[in-house]
Amino acid sequence: MAIMVVNPLYQLVETTFTWQPVDASRIPGAVQVNSRFFTGSGFDGIFGRIYTYNPLIHSMTIAMGTVVFALIIGGSLAWLVVRTICL
Repeated sequence: MAIMVVNPLYQLVETTFTWQPVDASRIPGAVQVNSRFFTGSGFDGIFGRIYTYNPLIHSMTIAMGTVVFALIIGGSLAWLVVRTICL
């Protein structure tokens, strides 16, 4: 389990939170350093851009439309069931 789960998970977290040499080529004005240090710049680039907000807005639109549609259909069917029950 340590080889198949823990080690890849550790490497994923470590490379997510450290500055990589390839990042210097993507960010204008960045200086490439030999040592790796802790940073959260990867999250700033992703969460501050269109990569997060447009899909979030689309997902919320679909979710709200689905809720309204389910309430209309479910409410109508529930009303019909209540009105047709024979006692």
